[in-house]
Amino acid sequence: MRLDWLTFWVSAIACYRLTILISRDLGPWHVFKRLRTIDRCSELLKCPFCVSIYTGSLTTLILWLSGFVMPIGMWFLLALSFSAVTIALDRTFTADYSP
Repeated sequence: MRLDWLTFWVSAIACYRLTILISRDLGPWHVFKRLRTIDRCSELLKCPFCVSIYTGSLTTLILWLSGFVMPIGMWFLLALSFSAVTIALDRTFTADYSP
């Protein structure tokens, strides 16, 4: 199965939502808020730019496990693309962002 545009954009928006969930939202039972207060995890989970790399890689892994076929280099670029879309959406829709 090859990756089409609809799958790309749905995956990118899911990556954005997952990034915001981990880096800013409370989460179910305040689980993400608690993770952000742990010393070892706090710096890695508070920054949406950092978290977008993690969620972009996770989204890419899920697509790969789902049976999508691409050359290996494209998988790396796809993870970075998901991160870039997430950052663009974050800067567009975040009220407290100041350039």
